[in-house]
Amino acid sequence: MRILALILFMLLTTGSFSGTGLSCQSLPIMLHVYLRNHLTLKAVTPEIRQRTAEQLIKAMDPSQVSLLKPEVDEIKKQIVSIFDSSMAGDCSPLKQVQDVMVAKSETALAFASSVLSVGYTLDQSTELQTDPKERGYPETEKDRQELQLKLIHFQIASYLVGGMELEEAKKQLLHRYELGAKRTRERKDSEMLDLFVSSFAQALDPHSSYLSPSRMQDFQIAMHLSLEGIGAQLTWKDGYTIIDEIIPGGAADRVGLLRPRDKILAVAQDKDAFVNVMDMDLPDVVQLIRGKKGTRVRLSILRQGAETERLEVSIVRDKIDIKDSAAKLEIRTWPVDGVNYRFGILELPSFYGDPQGIRSSYKDVRNLLSEAEMAKVDGLVLNLSRNGGGLLEDAVRISGLFIHRGAVVATQSAAGIDVLEDKDPAIQYRGPLVVLTSRRSASASEILAGAIKDYRRGVIVGDSHSFGKGTVQMFTPLSEELGGITVTTGMFFRPSGRSTQALGVEADLILPSIWDRDDFGEKSMDYVLPTTSIQQFRSYQANLLDSQRGFNPVSQTQIQELNRLSQARTSASTDFAKILEEVKEIEKNRSVIRVSEMMNKSEETKKNEAEDEKRPRAELIAEYDRPYLEESMQILTDLIRFQISKTP
Repeated sequence: MRILALILFMLLTTGSFSGTGLSCQSLPIMLHVYLRNHLTLKAVTPEIRQRTAEQLIKAMDPSQVSLLKPEVDEIKKQIVSIFDSSMAGDCSPLKQVQDVMVAKSETALAFASSVLSVGYTLDQSTELQTDPKERGYPETEKDRQELQLKLIHFQIASYLVGGMELEEAKKQLLHRYELGAKRTRERKDSEMLDLFVSSFAQALDPHSSYLSPSRMQDFQIAMHLSLEGIGAQLTWKDGYTIIDEIIPGGAADRVGLLRPRDKILAVAQDKDAFVNVMDMDLPDVVQLIRGKKGTRVRLSILRQGAETERLEVSIVRDKIDIKDSAAKLEIRTWPVDGVNYRFGILELPSFYGDPQGIRSSYKDVRNLLSEAEMAKVDGLVLNLSRNGGGLLEDAVRISGLFIHRGAVVATQSAAGIDVLEDKDPAIQYRGPLVVLTSRRSASASEILAGAIKDYRRGVIVGDSHSFGKGTVQMFTPLSEELGGITVTTGMFFRPSGRSTQALGVEADLILPSIWDRDDFGEKSMDYVLPTTSIQQFRSYQANLLDSQRGFNPVSQTQIQELNRLSQARTSASTDFAKILEEVKEIEKNRSVIRVSEMMNKSEETKKNEAEDEKRPRAELIAEYDRPYLEESMQILTDLIRFQISKTP
């Protein structure tokens, strides 16, 4: 912190500000702040320079429709040169890049004006490759115009399916192009510097970032649970605002219609007209969606699943209620071969807590496990499949409810390795345990699942592995003029010594899932830090030698036999057969938008959407979870039999 304080003093005393914000003279010091604190990257290497250039170009041309490939190569050289020229206080290459983008925005506006003139008709045969990496940059101006025309057809279709008439849609889209050109023309030098520093941070890893003064307020608001909005975490990629996570207990969660990976095409306030948000900066989209409790916002959603779907979702903004996102326990009877087993299903949506410490996920889970014990359950399913993380301390303490005592997680930073332990000698629940995970299980939930796996305390079931977010970030506010920085400073490690980074926690038994795919999870992000390992730090005190007070460890032989039996069931299951078919269709359609599918929604799809809107969110989730929970209970049944008979 003394180093950061010194750097902040240097930044504020270099005479480097003309008004508010960064200046060219402050760039080298800002970059030093990141490299001084980053976990692994300590120097501006040629690779980091190229990455920064790629990220800056992506920020300015996210759809890869403005720049031609030869121009991209030239602009990269200009951006890379800033690392050296800024040492002498010269950032003129950024101005040259800005001039190019102004010219490109005017070209795009002129082309859109000519296309959207009298006589325009929507070409419903249009197919658009949505992944810019797959289609690349256009080689020639003719290629660029063909790509922009496809985008125009897609954008017009988005307006039309939202209920707008063609003439109004043309007017709205042309206005978007005019605003885009105006915004590019008026981009200040300080904004280009902000973009450069932000691009440099993103070139280090997916979770390091720069928050300009204008974005600091958004960050600070997001840190409070009283945030009023729809209750969804958003991300931005390739020009699209994407639903990253539905926050348990939020307004979107209660509506039950949004899914992770949904793309937001447009936003409307109550009954107002939709505002197209393609290529709009994420903070600006957030401002449109955020609002006071009780007000309504409508989202135009593109979902690329088994078929391309266009949805309109209406949400009444509200505060997140911890009661709605709290852990829940359900006791079920599970009959198998004439025996009625009693199983507890404990759903933990996040690791939460209030500032006063009155309520926390740890206290709730501890109480629910007591209820399960009083109900004399034969086994427990711990459902972490929607748990995106939360309080690290609660993840450690909840892990301790299933073991005697010992190390749960280690964090490695420049200062060394710090091991966090469960010091409570009690085992709150010692019976058979299945932990249900998915690619949506991230961060703190991976710590809990990793401890369960490494101590052989239970069986991990679900997607091939969890999300893979195994890094630690430090946020440092610099000043009102500079904003703040987030830097990756550490990495999490399981008791086995393996990191959860990138690979997550591997499932012992894999079940078919629509989320278990390459475009979901840490590995799908740019410049992901590689996984690594340290010396294992398992604690011998995790279990008790007294079998009456300890737990039965799950053996590798048992896992192999559980896997054989589970695969036989899922292969014969009609539920999992449908899921596998949907996975196949998603893989086929996920990167291509067909305008005809947007415009001609099948009657069956319309009927299903109408029915879903009438059903409670809990009912929709229960329907999705049913095959996974049923298979988890069947796995529990097999595990109980193995442990009773001491076989296999």
